[in-house]
This record gives sequence, structure tokens and C-alpha cells, in this order.
Amino acid sequence: NRKREENEPGINNVLVNIDKIYADSIIINYSGSEYSTEELLSDEKGLIEYTNIPDGEYNIRYMLIGNIVGNFSRNELSEPLVMDQDRIVDIPYSEYNKIIGSIVLSRDPLSSLGPQDISNIRVVAEDTKGNTYSALSDKDGNFVLYTPVADHYIVRINNVMSETFDLQQKEYIVKFNGYKQFKVTFVFSEKKRKINFDTDITKDEIKDDLKVIRKTTLAGRIEHQISLQPVEATVKIIDNTTNKVVSETSSNSLSGNYSISYAANDNYRIVVEAPGYQMHEENLYYEQIISIQNFTLNIGMKKVTEGSKDQNFIIYDKKQDEDFTQSFKSGQKIPINNLNFDEKESRLSPEAYPELDRLIEIL
Repeated sequence: NRKREENEPGINNVLVNIDKIYADSIIINYSGSEYSTEELLSDEKGLIEYTNIPDGEYNIRYMLIGNIVGNFSRNELSEPLVMDQDRIVDIPYSEYNKIIGSIVLSRDPLSSLGPQDISNIRVVAEDTKGNTYSALSDKDGNFVLYTPVADHYIVRINNVMSETFDLQQKEYIVKFNGYKQFKVTFVFSEKKRKINFDTDITKDEIKDDLKVIRKTTLAGRIEHQISLQPVEATVKIIDNTTNKVVSETSSNSLSGNYSISYAANDNYRIVVEAPGYQMHEENLYYEQIISIQNFTLNIGMKKVTEGSKDQNFIIYDKKQDEDFTQSFKSGQKIPINNLNFDEKESRLSPEAYPELDRLIEIL
């Protein structure tokens, strides 16, 4: 009410100057023998005392300094004063209420956005008369708002990160109810990644157009079938429909362990080859029910064994006019997969042709 009440304390650390005004309206700091002044600070009771001031017109200037800046409604003001008798001058300040708060980012665990800057986001408080007061957040998302005493304030913030974050609550109604401080928190939640489907297309069209890519990791141990000793081998995942290698790795020579990843399909086979061992080959039929699956497959390798007799094949190169002799051992079994016919048909299935190509390479 701009009147000093008994329960209203003084304010310390207010810097005060008193300047004399002469007849020509020029304000100067008078330093003659009759009057002089210096910058003085109010004490803990808010008092400053001047003695032996000559009669005349003066101008009082006062300014908040130190930690109290921002806590009161005046920052630097002045007012005229006529000195013709001893006076006590009350200089009223309105204490601000304090709204403290923070900005919090709720991140998606699968986010790939990286660090986000939450500094310099403006927070605004508006009273019932339309007066606004604002502050900016610091690098940690914290902010402080000083507001004069009022019935209530609406504190709001704009979603400056609307492309990637949703603002859970954009404004609060703040009623101090006798308290000097109020705390608010604004939470930005990172948007989840979504797949949007055109509602005009049919389910069959969705099934035809939608391609599901599922990652599978196959791991295990390559070992001798009888001694269980580790075997260093080449491991390949081959697409049966194209006979192309989609992924390849080698087992560890000391442990025999291997691990290989590939985009899952229902028509793959694994081929394991090692010097001195029969090639191992089998189809991979794993029901894929989630996006990422891990499977374990240990493989026992058979040593190449000698048959009842040797069969010699002579390979003759006419251009080089040289003879090459290579000895193959009989009795070795070569597994043939996917050599199937279409149902109730005499023609081979499409998957059979890559298998026949592989057999030709072996022969």
C-alpha cells in the first residue's frame, strides 16, 4: 500500500546518493564546505542518515545492488526532496515473489537425436491485468522468475522443440497463498517413432507392399564330431532361392565358436567347410516371431574317410599340353538339399536349380 507498516523490515545494500538542485535546475553533486555527500549503503535495518544538510531542493537516487537485485520491483529510481526541516523519508519497495523451475527432457531409450540444447528457452508469467514477466532457462534448463505480488499468475512456455518432443503441460496457474516461492517443472517427452498406414488401402495391399526385415544372429561351436575338439571353419549363410552368400564368417581356431548375423528369411541354409572335413550343410527353418532373434547351432564335423579304392581322374589341358592327376576318395557322401519337385508335378521346384548348380561345382 506504499505505507510502511510495523512488520515490514528494511532493505540493506541499497546504494543511495543525494544531489543538490540549484536555481538553474542543474543537478550537481555539491562538495563545498556547507554540504558534501558520498555514495552510501543502507544498513541491515534499511537506514541511511545524512546530517547538517543545508535547506534547499535535492534529488535522491537509490539503486539495488548485490544479491537482492531482482527480488524487488525497483532497480534504480530517483525522486525530489525539499529540505526545510528534519525529515524521515520512507522509500517503499515492493518485494517480488519468486517462481523457480526447470525444463526436463524425457528421452526415448532408442533415441538417435543426441544431446539437446535446453538453454535460452523463454518462460513467461502473466498476471490478471495482462502484465508479463519473463526469464530464460540456463544450460541445465533451470530458470528464476521474479513477479510482483498478485492474485495469481499463468506461467507458460512454448514448445520450441515441437518436431521431436511433445510438451506434457504448457502452462500452470500459480497462487502463492502467503508463500514467497513457487516451483514448476515443464517436461518435454521425446516423440515415439511411428509407422503410418494409408487407411484407404486394403489389408491385402498392405501385405503386398509391406516388407518386414528381421535380424537374426546365429551362434554356436564348430567341433570334431567324435573328439569334440574345436575346428576352424568357414561358415556361410546362403539364400536358397538365389544361391548367393548373404553372410560369411569363420569359427575361432582355439574355441571353435562362431557368430553370424543376417536378415532373416524362411529359405536359407548354412554351409560349413574346413580342410580335411566333409562339408556340412543344412537348411535353416526358424519361425521368426519377433523383430530380432538369436539362435544357437552347434555343428559336428566329420573327417574325410578313405573308401574301398581310389579313383583317378585325368584332367588334360590341350593348350598347356600338360597332364594333371587329382585323386578323389570314394565313399564320401555329399548332402543334396532342396532337390524337390513341385507338388504333383514332374518339374523341379525353383529352389532345386541353385542346388544343382552347386552339385555341378562340386563335381
